[in-house]
Amino acid sequence: MIDLAWIREGLNFNPVDHAPKFIEVSDVTRNDLIVSQKVDFALNTSVLLRLEQRDRCRRRGIPIKHGMLLSGLYGTGKTLAAKLIANTAVENGWTVFYLKDARDFTTAVRLAELYSPSVIFVEDIDRVMAGKRTFKMDQVFNVLDGIDTKTLELITILTTNNVQVIHPGFLRAGRVDSYVFLDVPGEPEILRLIERYGVDKEGQRILHPKESFAPAAKALYGLTPAYIAEALYKARLQAMTTISGMAILSI
Repeated sequence: MIDLAWIREGLNFNPVDHAPKFIEVSDVTRNDLIVSQKVDFALNTSVLLRLEQRDRCRRRGIPIKHGMLLSGLYGTGKTLAAKLIANTAVENGWTVFYLKDARDFTTAVRLAELYSPSVIFVEDIDRVMAGKRTFKMDQVFNVLDGIDTKTLELITILTTNNVQVIHPGFLRAGRVDSYVFLDVPGEPEILRLIERYGVDKEGQRILHPKESFAPAAKALYGLTPAYIAEALYKARLQAMTTISGMAILSI
């Protein structure tokens, strides 16, 4: 995680306050990100394959540089998707930067050039890309698709909860090459979430093995994965209060 506010504010570098901090990402696997087939396909073909098969992409003339915008309601998995991308990148020899403040995006790209191949993750990009076109926006546009960065091996992962306010000039190929909307899960994904969060760290199934989860999936429809996970955690806590240690999920 990098906080570059000290540059923007004209301060001298302080290694205690301004040095990068390391974030654990190895605890997220593909099984943890439960999304629709459409979203899974988009993540794989747009970003994950570039990270895992960079040399093959080069040989086939596929550009490594790519920008992805993730949008959706709070709790639909944008940050989890970015964490999975970060883990995949690290496992394949990429440097990953999580930028603390979107206002420092231009500076972060220039820093990432020094550590290419690299990935930059920026949340809430709408904070700097909303409204009328400004000089600050032009700087971002130029750093993303300027002549000197077109062949840069850099992947940018951006998130927003308000894609409708982002300036249209930002949402074109070369700046944002793929747009992925994370919707609330459908019934198949909800059933997978029930299976995922109904098992403890030792792999023990807490929910009743003979219970049909279809009614629960129907009742949970329309909720985000974050709310569904919380409901299942509460069901597990309820199971812990029963004499047998086993409870049927009821929502």
